[in-house]
Amino acid sequence: MEFHLFEQVAWSMEYFTIAHEFGHHLLGHRNADDDPKAQEFQADAFAVKICEQLEFEPFPLLPNPYTRTAAGASLMLLALEILRAFEDPAGEGIAVVDTHPSPSDRIAKISTRNLMQPKQLQMDQEFNGTVVRIMSAVAAVMRDFRRKGGDKLVAMIRQRLHDAEMELRNSGKSSSDEANA
Repeated sequence: MEFHLFEQVAWSMEYFTIAHEFGHHLLGHRNADDDPKAQEFQADAFAVKICEQLEFEPFPLLPNPYTRTAAGASLMLLALEILRAFEDPAGEGIAVVDTHPSPSDRIAKISTRNLMQPKQLQMDQEFNGTVVRIMSAVAAVMRDFRRKGGDKLVAMIRQRLHDAEMELRNSGKSSSDEANA
């Protein structure tokens, strides 16, 4: 059963992300003069509608509450916020993206979209509220990691990856140089 749970969470995040980006395309979000935050809310609403239709994918006999409640969307938005904050060079753990509404504003709209359906609204708010609490704990762990020297570890890993990439490129060049000689 745990496998299905992990699969459901992953699928719901992927469905939301792909549907959100497709929503931008389908809704004609190409004009730079339009309000980018309004466009994000519109793409979110489109994606959530698509996700609701995919409740029984990929397992036809097992409903996916993460797509139905849009909790997968909330999880994706919060995960991106945590990653952006972790990448913040100032080390404040805060990242601002001016073209996008805050994840909390987006989640508020997503989790209250079923106002006229009290049972579904309650389920939406419970699932999304749980996601928010879990991801708040993850964000706290990440901040603590940074505070305790995690930035140095990340910098060391990045340097090793860079060095390995350079070594791979150089070994490719020397192989091609030998072949040309």
